[in-house]
Amino acid sequence: GSDMEPKDLVTLLGVLGTLGLGIYNFYTGQRNARRTSIVGAVTAQRLKWGAEIQDLISSFCSANYDLRFSVVKSTDEERKKIEEIDRLRHRIPLNLCERTPLESKIEESVKTIACISSERRAVSDEEFRAQLDELVRTTQELLHDNWISITSEAQYGAYARRLGRRLKTEQRTHQDQ
Repeated sequence: GSDMEPKDLVTLLGVLGTLGLGIYNFYTGQRNARRTSIVGAVTAQRLKWGAEIQDLISSFCSANYDLRFSVVKSTDEERKKIEEIDRLRHRIPLNLCERTPLESKIEESVKTIACISSERRAVSDEEFRAQLDELVRTTQELLHDNWISITSEAQYGAYARRLGRRLKTEQRTHQDQ
């Protein structure tokens, strides 16, 4: 009749246990996939940012160098270099948003070099080259720090875990409203 035999009970427990494990594995897989995609997106963004900063700073340095040492005064080429320096002088700070000491140092460097190039501040060629070298060195440090954070992120996923907690908190807050 309806009485369960011990082997039926064992089978039922086995099926329920397997179902429970399946649900748990599915949930864990979903969570890990989401975390991996966040890490991938952050990593791609940081790599792109590093390449863009490199490009902006190298363009800024070469435009300033050309203006001082190779462009003929009062020519169309000179006007173009001045415009490029002006554009980059505003563009570079817009790419530095973490407000770290290195980023502040780069911003100051960019301002100083732009001042020298616009002839608001007179310095020797040697001092000018030293300013450009200093900007390049500081940018290398910033790019190195960025690379370190990319690699540690890929290894440990700290950013993804922080972001995951923040997303959960935001979801709870929205549900409470």
